[in-house]
Amino acid sequence: MTPTQAQMEVKKDGIRQTQSGEWKLSLTIHPNDFSSGLAMAPMGTRYMCVLVEIADDGTPAIKPDAAPAHTPREDKERTPFKQLPRSQQAALKCQDPEFIAWLRVSNEGQSRETVCAKLGISSRAELLTNKEAADKWDAMLTDFDFRDYAGSR
Repeated sequence: MTPTQAQMEVKKDGIRQTQSGEWKLSLTIHPNDFSSGLAMAPMGTRYMCVLVEIADDGTPAIKPDAAPAHTPREDKERTPFKQLPRSQQAALKCQDPEFIAWLRVSNEGQSRETVCAKLGISSRAELLTNKEAADKWDAMLTDFDFRDYAGSR
């Protein structure tokens, strides 16, 4: 079986960050470059993407004095988890494989839905303003943090 591949020129159309911290990148593809395999793939199909900025002549654009695209993680001072806003704590925990397993769900989306259902909220952002949900989140985190000790009693 051959992997689905597509090579095309695209233009950046927009970018935004979701509540969970993920990025949504919108690209415009010329109809002549669009792949029918891409169009027919089910929603949620994952792809590896490599983007290279190109000059007007179609060759890779080289910017010798360009600054790094991002600051390496080790150069940033990390905020301790307990000092993060609860909505950010929940977003991070919902991506944690151990937390996902503890909730007895199989992926990040189900983890997010389960957390929101248990806390009685529709969005993790509500943890910033809903005291009752914030207290429930704190209790849920404590239960998760002490999960190994609870089983040994």
